[in-house]
Amino acid sequence: MPIGRPFGVWGAAPPAVAPDLPGSVAVPPPSRLLVVVLNPSTRRFAADQLIEILRRELGADYAVRLLETHPERDTAAAVRAIVDEATVVLACGGDGTVNAVASGLVGRPTPLAILPGGTTNIIAQGLGIPADPLAICQILRGDALTVAIDVAQIGEHYLLHMGGAGYDAHVMGVTSRAAKRGFGLGAYVVFGARGLLDQPIVDFTIRIDGRTIRERGWMALVANGGDVLTRGLRLGPHISTTDGMLDLVLFTAPGFLDAAASLLSIVARHYRSPYLRYERGKQIEIHADPPLPVEFDGDPAGTTPFIAEVLPGALNVLVPPPGNGRLLGPWLRRNLANLLPPQGATGVLPAEY
Repeated sequence: MPIGRPFGVWGAAPPAVAPDLPGSVAVPPPSRLLVVVLNPSTRRFAADQLIEILRRELGADYAVRLLETHPERDTAAAVRAIVDEATVVLACGGDGTVNAVASGLVGRPTPLAILPGGTTNIIAQGLGIPADPLAICQILRGDALTVAIDVAQIGEHYLLHMGGAGYDAHVMGVTSRAAKRGFGLGAYVVFGARGLLDQPIVDFTIRIDGRTIRERGWMALVANGGDVLTRGLRLGPHISTTDGMLDLVLFTAPGFLDAAASLLSIVARHYRSPYLRYERGKQIEIHADPPLPVEFDGDPAGTTPFIAEVLPGALNVLVPPPGNGRLLGPWLRRNLANLLPPQGATGVLPAEY
């Protein structure tokens, strides 16, 4: 199965010769529309500067329209209202912004482009997308592949990368925006270390494609993509956004030291801890007693229970092609490498791993 297809070169339409002025050229206006959805809270890009760059680099190829997100406006609905006019929708912000924009594109042919501008940018990093406006312009000019990635549907929400119940949702909820702006990823480390000391152990009941699992644990993650915090640090082997499956990672350590050891086994890519359980399926339903907080792609989303169901290939995303110098496709290379588990990996993995 091909991983992607060429997006094509966005050249301007052939010039037309004006009949009343022999030899003169009438330049048609751009017939393509780039919709830029920008989170104004990002400090990486000012709206006027970004639009100036895009129009300077790409203005001959298509018109540029700006939409700014707002906490009281439904970004996904705004994208759905304009998607039939747009050739590409560019999401500029962190994982939450990318999720909101993508939610308006699920099931539509219009592709999503991403300019990372948040704290972690895990969705973009997992796809090998650089945080550079000029590099994104190169992608938008056609030096790209269109990859149809899986999306998980959870009620009215969509999950592009990862969500879960327990410790991760607690950390996402207590880490303030000011801390993230001041310390970046370090803010999650500080608040995460505090939360690990008093994270409750609960009774999980999890249903995966009709099978029922009952375990005591402190965190259950549903992964569509494998990267965590930074590119190259992966939650488990074989987690892929293009395999038509969701991955469950259940953390069952009974105490702080065992919990820390299980996290370190992930950092070391050993995945050997007896307190890590890996499962896969197309539908994953998570219950916790007592209920736990939930997050989807880094944003708080209430409490358990929830049901996640995979939508294979439901979102078209523009990614850098392999063999393209500074835009070399790390996403492609890493996904090919992950077809084989790390040597000596003996974690609690299902047979298909």
